[in-house]
Amino acid sequence: MSKETNIPIMQDLADPASLISQAFRLLAPPVNPFDPDGDWTHTYQDISSFKLKQLQGELTLQHKAGGALQIKSFRDCPDHYRFYTIADLQCGNDTLCTPSAWTVETKVAKTATDTPYLNSGLIKQASVKDGVLSIKTGGARRTLALPGNYTCKGCLLDAVGRMARQGIKEMHFTLLDEYDEPCSDQVISFRGTSQAKTRNGTIEITCYQHTGTATIPGVFFLDASGRVLFYLSGMQMLALAATNGTETGYLK
Repeated sequence: MSKETNIPIMQDLADPASLISQAFRLLAPPVNPFDPDGDWTHTYQDISSFKLKQLQGELTLQHKAGGALQIKSFRDCPDHYRFYTIADLQCGNDTLCTPSAWTVETKVAKTATDTPYLNSGLIKQASVKDGVLSIKTGGARRTLALPGNYTCKGCLLDAVGRMARQGIKEMHFTLLDEYDEPCSDQVISFRGTSQAKTRNGTIEITCYQHTGTATIPGVFFLDASGRVLFYLSGMQMLALAATNGTETGYLK
């Protein structure tokens, strides 16, 4: 007869054995002030949720006052190569950090400034006007209807903080996955507050959940200033590693 085991839910902060509770105990949360409309840089370690300390890449958001946002990410590849995605967006200061125009470069290279390995580079340019998304990839162009609220996936790491600061419980929108593929019927919902034990003591955490068409459900864990400290979805966890160059000590 098989023996029953109680396996903790990964996102359950109330369970000290859960993945997210273990992750928080490795973090020294930032204490410096945070202005989402100002100049700031947040760097996240991209970690496999199968193994708490298994790094597989990195993601950095660099925001400038006026709405310029760069989202740079990479995943590690063999032989010290990395697959890079570098997006430069002009965003509004609205709740969803809605982008109006952006350029995205993808490539395999050893550093972000290297030329693409074996012609692996691709550049896309996009803009939205009057509810129409226009995308240019090389010599090809296409347009798509994009009515209502929308944003790009990486922008959610900014948007959920704005929701929390404004006391917004739920947002419905279209998600632009990989910066060009509309996924409709997306929802980010407030899931409550909780306490989390960290390297520097216990802090209050606000949780938002993201669900929607063609989307793996994920949970954002925010501090009192609206910074995303962790994002956990399926096989991926993003852990805040540094804010404006100051490290959180995660995995150090």
